[in-house]
Amino acid sequence: MSNDQQPDGGIIWNVRALVGDLADELPPESSTDRPQESPAGRPQSSRPVGVPAASDATGPTPQPPVRGEWVSTGQVVPQSSGISMGKAVVAAGVTLLVMVVALVVAVGSTDDDTSTGTPYPDFPAGGPQYLPPEDAGLPTPEPSFIPTTEPAEPTFDDPEDLALAQLHQFRQQDLPTVSLAGQYVAQLASKTVGIVDRNQVAANGSHTFYAEDILAEHLDLRNRFDGETQVVLLLSTDYGRQQLYEGEPLWITLALPPGSSKEAVARWCANQFPQLTGTDLDNQCVPRRLNPVGSS
Repeated sequence: MSNDQQPDGGIIWNVRALVGDLADELPPESSTDRPQESPAGRPQSSRPVGVPAASDATGPTPQPPVRGEWVSTGQVVPQSSGISMGKAVVAAGVTLLVMVVALVVAVGSTDDDTSTGTPYPDFPAGGPQYLPPEDAGLPTPEPSFIPTTEPAEPTFDDPEDLALAQLHQFRQQDLPTVSLAGQYVAQLASKTVGIVDRNQVAANGSHTFYAEDILAEHLDLRNRFDGETQVVLLLSTDYGRQQLYEGEPLWITLALPPGSSKEAVARWCANQFPQLTGTDLDNQCVPRRLNPVGSS
C-alpha cells in the first residue's frame, strides 16, 4: 500500500500527487499538515481548525492562522481588510498635515502679493492703449488747473491810451540804462499831456500837446540822434527835484552826448541845431543835470 493513501479506502492526503507540476506552488509538506487520526483510525472531526467546541467556549479565543498556513477543506480563514486602524489614523494625520501646509503656503503667497504689489499685466507690443474717459464709459474729469499762457497784449480803443502805454514802455526800458550821478545831458523835449507850447506846433496842428503828440515828438528825436548818441525817455520825477507841472510829471526826452560838463553839452546842442540861437536854441536843446532823486 502507498503512503499516499490511508487503510480502509481513506482520503488521499498527498496533494502534490494530485496537482502534479503545480505542487511547486504549494508550501512543503510537514507532519503537521496532515490531519490527526482518532484512536479508532478515523480522521478527527471536520470542525474548522481554531474554532473551539461548545465545551471550550469559556476558554481563550484562538487566533486565525497566519498568511501561508495550510488549512484543510472547510476551514474558515478570516480575511484582513488591508488597512489596519493604526494605518488609517496615520494616513488621516498625514492628509491633515498636507492640508495645513498648503493653507500656510497660500496665506504666505497672499501676504507677499500684498506687500510687493500685484504684477502688472503684459501689455501688447504697441504699449497700453489709452481710451478717453468718454470712450471708456467714465465721467470726464474736471481740469484741476488753469493752463498758463502768455498774457495778451492789451487792446486800446482810444489812440490816446495806446500812445500813453507806449510812452510808459519806453520809460521802463530806458530808466535802468541811465546813471544818476550829477552828469550833464541835453534836454530835447519836456511835455505833459494837455500842455500848451506857443513856440512849437504839435502833430495835431495846434500848440496843445496830447499823448499822441508827445509820442510823435519823442520818436522823431529818437530816430534823428539815435545813431550818434543815446536818446532816452524819463519822467521829471525820476531824478533831481522831481519837478511837476500843474501837479503832473513831465515826459522828458534826453540825449546823452559824450562828456559830462555843461559846456560840452552846450556845444553839442549848438552843433545839432545850427539854425537856432539864443532863446530859440534853449527852447529846443539845453543842458540839464541828472542828480540823484531828491537832490537839487
